[in-house]
Amino acid sequence: MNLLLDEEKYEIIAGIKVIKCYTTPLHNEIVSEIGSKFRDKIRAEKKSCKVFQENVALYCGEFKKKDNSDFYMPDVMVLCDAKENDIREDGVHKVPIFVCEVISSSTALIDFNQKKRTYLEIGVEEYWILDPEKKQVTIHLLDEHYLSELVNLDHPVRTKTENVEIDLRNILG
Repeated sequence: MNLLLDEEKYEIIAGIKVIKCYTTPLHNEIVSEIGSKFRDKIRAEKKSCKVFQENVALYCGEFKKKDNSDFYMPDVMVLCDAKENDIREDGVHKVPIFVCEVISSSTALIDFNQKKRTYLEIGVEEYWILDPEKKQVTIHLLDEHYLSELVNLDHPVRTKTENVEIDLRNILG
């Protein structure tokens, strides 16, 4: 399947095609801010990491034992030490260290349930579920299971994986 030829944007979650609708300007600003903060830190520290935002497929199914068809399009993902075949024309084929999903009322159940389980299963070190309406982020850190922490976004928040400071107060108002 070549996603570049498909006009509609979608993910395959548990074998089911889920259409991705347009995003809001607020959603886009949040995603851009998080992505640029990671890029700035990576450049400053000369790390071999890449940041991807929206509409880049992550082939989660390749890392699961049961199903190899699932792929998601995380709002932000950070991939470090990628080898030659980990990033291809159709998307990412390596487990990222960081993933962030910016939720809306239509995506919250999937982000908090199916995606959280999948990201844990494949080994994503840090998974953020950001709720712009509530001005909160749920941070999940990988251990034997995810350790979760709910954080208000009324102050800067640091990622655990790369120690990147994210400050969304100007965007969230």
